[in-house]
Amino acid sequence: MRKIEYSSCATAVGLVLVVLLITQIDGSYGCLQPERHALLNFKSTLNSYDDTTPLLPSWEGDGDCCEWEGIACDNVARHIVTLDLHDPCFTPTITTTNIELLSSSYYQGCPPFAYALEDVSGYLSELQHLTYLDLSRVHIRVVPAFLGSMQHLRFLYLAGGIVTIPSRSIGNLTNLRALYLDGFTLSNVTASTWLAPLSSLQYLGLYGVHLSMAQPHYLFKVLNSLPSLLHLQLFACRLGDMSSLHHSHPTFHLTNLTRLQLLNLASNELNQDSPVLHAFQNITSIKVLDISDNSLTSVPPWLAKLHNLVKLDLSLNNITVLDPLRNLTTIKDLRLSQNENLTSLPLWFDHFYKLQVLSLSFCGISGEVPSSLENMTSIRSLDLNLNSLSSIVPLWLGKFKNLVELDLSTNLLYGPIPYALRNLTSLISLGLSNNNLSQLPSWLGELKSLVHLGLSNNNFTSVEEGFLSSILSNLCHLKEFDLSAHGLAFKNKGISSGCNSYALESLILDGNEFGGLLPTWLGQFQNLKHLVLTSNSLSGPIPCSIGNLTKLRYLNLGGNILNGSIPHTLGQLVNLEVLNLSSNNFSGVIPQQLGQLKNMQVLDLSSNRFSGFNPQSLSQLKNLILLHLSSNYLQGTMNGLINSWPQLVNLLFLDLSHNQIIGSIPESLPDIMPNLVSLNLHNNHINGSLPISLGRIENLFRLDVSNNKFSGKIPSTLWNLSSLEWLHLNNNKFQGKLPTSLANMTALTLLDVGENHLSGFTPSWNDSEFPNLQIIRMRKNMLSGSIPSSFCQFAALQILDLAENNLEGPIPHCIGNFTGMTSGYIPSSWMDPEDWGDEVVNQVIKGRELDYINNLKYVVNLDLSNNSLSGSIPSEISSLSELIGLNLSYNNLSGEIPEMMGDMKKLESIDLSHNHLCGSIPRSMIDLNFMSHLDLSYNNLSGPIPDENQFQSLNDPLSYTGNQYLCGAPLPKLCPGDGPHPVPNLEDNEDEERERDKLEKVLFYFVIALGFGTGFWGIIGFLYFKKNWRYACFGYVENIADEIYVAVVLKVGKLKMLLQRDQ
Repeated sequence: MRKIEYSSCATAVGLVLVVLLITQIDGSYGCLQPERHALLNFKSTLNSYDDTTPLLPSWEGDGDCCEWEGIACDNVARHIVTLDLHDPCFTPTITTTNIELLSSSYYQGCPPFAYALEDVSGYLSELQHLTYLDLSRVHIRVVPAFLGSMQHLRFLYLAGGIVTIPSRSIGNLTNLRALYLDGFTLSNVTASTWLAPLSSLQYLGLYGVHLSMAQPHYLFKVLNSLPSLLHLQLFACRLGDMSSLHHSHPTFHLTNLTRLQLLNLASNELNQDSPVLHAFQNITSIKVLDISDNSLTSVPPWLAKLHNLVKLDLSLNNITVLDPLRNLTTIKDLRLSQNENLTSLPLWFDHFYKLQVLSLSFCGISGEVPSSLENMTSIRSLDLNLNSLSSIVPLWLGKFKNLVELDLSTNLLYGPIPYALRNLTSLISLGLSNNNLSQLPSWLGELKSLVHLGLSNNNFTSVEEGFLSSILSNLCHLKEFDLSAHGLAFKNKGISSGCNSYALESLILDGNEFGGLLPTWLGQFQNLKHLVLTSNSLSGPIPCSIGNLTKLRYLNLGGNILNGSIPHTLGQLVNLEVLNLSSNNFSGVIPQQLGQLKNMQVLDLSSNRFSGFNPQSLSQLKNLILLHLSSNYLQGTMNGLINSWPQLVNLLFLDLSHNQIIGSIPESLPDIMPNLVSLNLHNNHINGSLPISLGRIENLFRLDVSNNKFSGKIPSTLWNLSSLEWLHLNNNKFQGKLPTSLANMTALTLLDVGENHLSGFTPSWNDSEFPNLQIIRMRKNMLSGSIPSSFCQFAALQILDLAENNLEGPIPHCIGNFTGMTSGYIPSSWMDPEDWGDEVVNQVIKGRELDYINNLKYVVNLDLSNNSLSGSIPSEISSLSELIGLNLSYNNLSGEIPEMMGDMKKLESIDLSHNHLCGSIPRSMIDLNFMSHLDLSYNNLSGPIPDENQFQSLNDPLSYTGNQYLCGAPLPKLCPGDGPHPVPNLEDNEDEERERDKLEKVLFYFVIALGFGTGFWGIIGFLYFKKNWRYACFGYVENIADEIYVAVVLKVGKLKMLLQRDQ
C-alpha cells in the first residue's frame, strides 16, 4: 500500500517537474494570446504627450509578452499578474526605515506620459488575474468601468483628470492592500461604505483628489474604518477648504489607526488650528510625518508626543518657533526649508544627535553658519542654500566625515574654500555656487566620490595650477560640473586620462576667458548631454570630432569668436534638442546635415556671417519651436523660405531680422506655422503688403516687420489679434488711416507705427480698448487733427511719441493723468518693464536719435515736437515726475513755462525751442539735478538765466539764443545791475584758431624736414663713407641704365620694321 502511495506521489512530482521543465525550455509557451492582444489593444488607445519618444517600444512583435516593459506573469499558468507603468518621477513612499537624501527625488530621463481618450475597460478587463496594476504614467480620461471586476487586485494606482470614479466600484476590491488615486474626483466620497469592505487596506494615497466638500466628521469616520492602515497620504486634497467650510464640527479623534506609520498631509492649506490636524494628535505610532506646504505659523504642540518620529517635513510654511520638537531625539530626517522667517536655530538644536538629513534652505538665516550644528557629525545631508550666511566656510565642517551632500550655495560666504573640507571623502554633492568665495583649490579633485559639483558665480581671484585638469581627470563619477560666470582664464591644456570611463553628463563653463581652439579633450566625455561654453574667447573652427558626442542634448557655444563653417559631423548628434552657436564668426551656408537632427527644439544661429541660404536644410526639423537666424547675410525670398518649411508646424518663435531677405510674406504663413507666438522680420528688404491671413495666427503676441519696404494699408485683420502685445510696423511705407476703434487688442503693450505715410485724424482710442498700452510711437507720419483727450486715459503710458506730424490745437490739460509717467508704481495688470526683453524703440532724447534696447525699461519720454500745437503748456504737465525726456520743440506754443516744472525731478532732457514762449525761466528748474540737455532757444523768454546748481553746467549759448530779452551768462547780454562776466568772444576764438593753425604748420614743416634729413643722410652718408658700397651702388645703377637703353632701342627698331611693312 505504501509503495502505491509512494508511486502516486512520485508520479505527481514527476508531472510537475515535466510541466516546469516544458515551461522553462519551450520559449514559445510565453504569455497567453488573449492577454497579449488585450495589451496591444490597450496600447493602441494611448496617445503620447511627447511625440519624440516612443511609447512602450517593447510592446510589439511575436515575442513573449511576459518580457515586455512593466509586465510580469506567474510561472505556471503564464497569466499576466503585473502591469506596472509607474511614474518614477513621482512614486508614493513605501518604506519608512530608509532615510532618503535630499537629492534622491531628482530623476533624469522621466519616461513619456500618455493619455487614453477612450474607455480602456474592454481591454484591461481581460487581465482577470492581475494582482498589481499601476497606471500612474497613463492619464485616464474616461471612467474606468473595469474596476469592479478586478477581484484579485492587491495594488492599484490610477491617474486621471476631470474624471469621476464611482466609489462603490472601489469597494468591491476586497483584496486590495494598496490604493493610490491621482487627480480623480470620487463620487459619494463621504459615505462610509465605499472603503468599509477594504478592511485589509494598508496603503492609501489620494493625490489631488478634492475633498473640500466632504464633512470632516464623515471623512474621519471612513478613515477610522481602516484599522490595518500603515500609510495614509492625502496630498493636495484641499483639506484646508474643508476645514473652513465646516468649521462648526467638533474635533474627531481617530482611535482605530493604531498601526499608522506614515502620514502625508502636504499642500492642503492647513493651519495649526485645523481640525484635520488635531484628528491625528493621539496616533503616537507615526514615524513619518509630512505637513509641508501648508499655512502653519507654529509647530502643532501635539507633535511633542510623537516619540517614534523618524522623518518630519515642515518645509514651505511660515514657522518661526520650533519648541515642540525639543525632545524628539529620534528624528533622523528633518526638513525645514522655505520657512523664511525662522532666521535662527535654538541652542538646544544639537539634541538631534541622530540627525542624518537636515534641510534649512531659504529660512532667512544670516551671519555665521549656526554653531549649534557643530557637533552633529552624524549628518549625511546638509542644505543651507538660499540664506544670508556671511562668514567664512567653518572649519568644523571637516569633522562631518559622513557627509554625502553639502549645499551652501546662494549665500554671502567669503574667503577660500577651507582645506578641512578635504576630509569629506564621502561627498557626492557639493554646492558652493553664488557666494563670494575667493580661491579654487586643486585638491577638490581628490574627492573621488563627487557626482555633483557647483562652483559658479563666486569671486575666485586665484586658481591653483592644474585645477581644471585635476577635476576633469580624476573625478570619474562626476556627472555635473558648473564653473560658470567667473572670468577665469584657463590654459587650454590636455586632460590626462585618469579614468577608464567618465560619467560626466553636464559641463558648464560659460562666462570665463577660455581662449584658443575648442578643446579636443571634450571627446573623452562620451556621456556628455549638456555642454555650455558660451561667453568665452574660444576661436577657430568647431572640430569634426564634435560628432562623437552622440549623447549631447544641449550644446551652447554662443558668445565666442569661433569661425569657419559648421562641420557636417554636427549632423551626427541625433539626440540634440538645443543648439546655440549665436554671436560668433561662423560663415558659409547652413549645412544640409542639420536637417538630420530630428529632436531639435531650439536652434539659434544668430549674429554670425552665414550667407546665402538653403531653406531645405531645416525643413525636416518638425519638433522645432524656436528658430533664430537674425543678424546674418542670409538671402532669399520670404515666399521661398516659408513654403520650404511645411514641417515646422510646431514653431513658436521665428526670428529672421537683420538679413537680406526680399519678396513678400505669403498668405500661406498661418497654414504652415499656425502656432507662431513671435515673428521678427525687422531690417530686411521685404516688400508688398502684409497678408490678410496674419489675423489667423491667434496666439501671436509679438510681430516686428519694421525697417522693411512694406506698403499699402495695414490689414484690418491685424487689429483683431487679441493676444498681440508687441506690434512694430515702423519705418515702412504703410498708407491709409488708423482704425477709429479697436475693441480686441486688450493685451497690446507697444504700438509703433512711426516713419510711415499714415494720414487722417489721430484716432480717439481709450483705455478700455488698450488697458495695458505702455508705449505709443507714431512719429514721422502725416497725422492731423488734435491730440485726442481720450489718450489721457492710457494710465500705463511710459512713452508717447507723436513728433513730426501735422497735429494742431492745444495740449490736453488731462495730460497729467498718465500714471506710468507720474509714479514708479506698476499695477499687476500691466507688464513689468523688466519683462520687456529685447524690444527696441527709437527715441530722440538729449538731441540724439538712439535705439533703446536693454535700457528701454528706464525710458519715460513725451515727444510732441515738430507739429503745429498751439496754446500754453498745461501746468498739469509738471505732475509727470517720472519723465526723463520732454520735447515740445518746433510748435506754436505760447504763454509761460509752468512754474512747477522743477517738480519733474527725474528730467534729463528738456527741449522747448522754436516756440513763442514768454516770461522768465522758472526758478524751480534749478532743482532738476539730473538735467544734462536743455534747449530754450528761439522763444520770447526774458529775464536772467539761472546760474545755480545744474544750470552752471548748461553753459552752451546756443541753448538760449533767439530770446531777445534773456540776459546773463552764458549769453553776452548783461542783466541790469550785473557786473561783467566772461562770455565767449568769437573774434578772440578766431585769433586763437589762427595762432593754433600757425603752430600746426610750423610743426608740420619741421617734421617733413626732419624726415627728409634722416632719410637723405641715412643713404648718402653711408655711400660717402663706404667707398666699396658707393662703387657697387653706382655700378648697379649704370647696369640698369644700359639694360633700359638696349631694351628701348630694340623696341623702337621692331616698331619701325612694322611700320615699313604696312606701307
